[in-house]
Amino acid sequence: MEMKLKMMDFQEDRGEIQLRSHGKKLKNFGMYHEAIEPYISRSGLASLVNLSYEYADHGLIVSLAERWHLETNSFHLPVEDLEYDEARSHLMDLLGVDCAKASAEMKKSRGPKVRLSWLREVYHDCIQQELWECAARAYLLHLLGCTIFTNKSGTLIRVSYLLLLRDLNACSRYDWGAAALAHTYEQLGDASFYGVRQIAGYVTLLQEASLRYVHRPPSTSFTIHTFETRLES
Repeated sequence: MEMKLKMMDFQEDRGEIQLRSHGKKLKNFGMYHEAIEPYISRSGLASLVNLSYEYADHGLIVSLAERWHLETNSFHLPVEDLEYDEARSHLMDLLGVDCAKASAEMKKSRGPKVRLSWLREVYHDCIQQELWECAARAYLLHLLGCTIFTNKSGTLIRVSYLLLLRDLNACSRYDWGAAALAHTYEQLGDASFYGVRQIAGYVTLLQEASLRYVHRPPSTSFTIHTFETRLES
């Protein structure tokens, strides 16, 4: 009875839940420059470039969130924020921006974070200067912010994720599928709390997995493999 009442409160009093999905941003950004194609291919993230719905199925995702059991989620993706000076140093070293530009951006973002729109500007600047590795990192960080690590801000991504792209030849060895799952599970867990009115995470992947779950044969289980194979294919 208590669980039933909680579900009724969730549906009746909470109001409309917003989805944070950036498929349209990726479409508007367009395809990356051919000069950075080798870096994109070696990153292990190339499949994400064309793997986002422009518009997610709001009803399906919200319905799943309403039925989410927070206590059963054992997936966590701990990410620590960098200190301000450390974050600025990484922006300068890995994206090729100067101290003033890095500082100004974090001031606008109010912390060791950057705006997705700023990353697009940095990407185009790097292309013009033929800083190909920096351009690849700017593109991939923007890609991560629009897919796997989408958050409720709708506009920002943590500088700490840039460290995953420090060695563009090594990041293909990361388990991006498990990272996508853990982050999305955390976002679903947050959305299960009363008063939270947004759902973030990689909603395209979540929608695909949800549809597979709905249409699965009765004997088929819903596992982490469902998420990972879609990302890696």
